[in-house]
Amino acid sequence: MPIHSPPSSTPRPINMLIAVVHPNLEEAAWIMRTLRTEGYSAAHYADTREFLRSIKRDSHDLVLISHAASHLALSKLPMLIRSRLQQHTPLLLVGHDHDEDAVAASLGAGADGYIALPISPALFSARVTALLRRIYPIRAARQTFMVGPYELNQREYRIKLHGADIPLSHTEARLAIFLFCNVGRVLSRSHLFALVWRRPSLDLTRTIDRYVSRLRAKLELHPANGMRIRAIYSMGYRLELAQEMEYLPQIKAAA
Repeated sequence: MPIHSPPSSTPRPINMLIAVVHPNLEEAAWIMRTLRTEGYSAAHYADTREFLRSIKRDSHDLVLISHAASHLALSKLPMLIRSRLQQHTPLLLVGHDHDEDAVAASLGAGADGYIALPISPALFSARVTALLRRIYPIRAARQTFMVGPYELNQREYRIKLHGADIPLSHTEARLAIFLFCNVGRVLSRSHLFALVWRRPSLDLTRTIDRYVSRLRAKLELHPANGMRIRAIYSMGYRLELAQEMEYLPQIKAAA
């Protein structure tokens, strides 16, 4: 079973769930501790087999994988992971291989980056954060953005529909904004628990189902407003466009 590490009590503006795939427990603990210090949540998997089994039920914002987690060559590992992932997820390799040709081959094979170890915690964190900000610009910006008739304020946790404020609890607003930041992506229950409820326990399954039901009603998530939310069997939920249009969230200019 993956070991979840909750974020620190003072999370950074951008919070993510990161899969750490690493067979060396000492080095994995250092990576998870460094990520936790930056406000990220993390789930540890001992090797690629354990991780690949997990993706049938778990989603992540980033897969951080050690070359040592697999017997495959550095250039082959990204292709294996990409072929098994059910949706696009950024892939960051870490390792002690300083062979520039091997690293270049891994990037060409689908990795989004490579971090050579050892490295200082500050530089390690900076590189992870830079990648996440590039991949998830809306979540990273923490600004008000719009999707169709919905206006979502990430700093004040406020949501408007057709210009009218929708009364929501803090948790409802957090869940709604997280879903809108990830339109089209399947979000597992463990993913939602870690980032919205900030806990790894799966004892909230019925709770999250109730919250989603409330949001569907309060936010009027139906085709007339261009959105719908689907339950994904054995996984979680996916907020998706109900009409044939491209997902282009717009950051709202400051008044």
